[in-house]
Amino acid sequence: MRKSGQEMIVLTQELMRQEKSSLDAMILLSRRVHVFSFVFLFILFAVNTIILGRRVLAPLRRFMSYAERIAAGDYSPIMPARKYRDEFSNLAVAINQMVMELERRQDILVQSHKLRAIERSQRASRMN
Repeated sequence: MRKSGQEMIVLTQELMRQEKSSLDAMILLSRRVHVFSFVFLFILFAVNTIILGRRVLAPLRRFMSYAERIAAGDYSPIMPARKYRDEFSNLAVAINQMVMELERRQDILVQSHKLRAIERSQRASRMN
């Protein structure tokens, strides 16, 4: 009986060692999975940031050049860069409307200056 009890104790201890070893391996694997997942997500976020940054910054640079062109007096319409409507296409349409209004107001201002010049010349001719 002692011999059988001793064998059972040895067998139980061996099973416990195997189970502990198996648990240690699973915990190590779990840690590695977490680390690799973190690294993968970090790389994914970095790539996503770069791609989204380019998709936003390129149109902003384009609109900066449009603004410089309009400031220089070139009121030619802006053609949307994409076939489908997005925020930047809507911005291009709004800028085109603004430019048309600026041209209209500039024409009114030029006409006003011309009328004022004619009026001044008529006053000057009456005074002489």
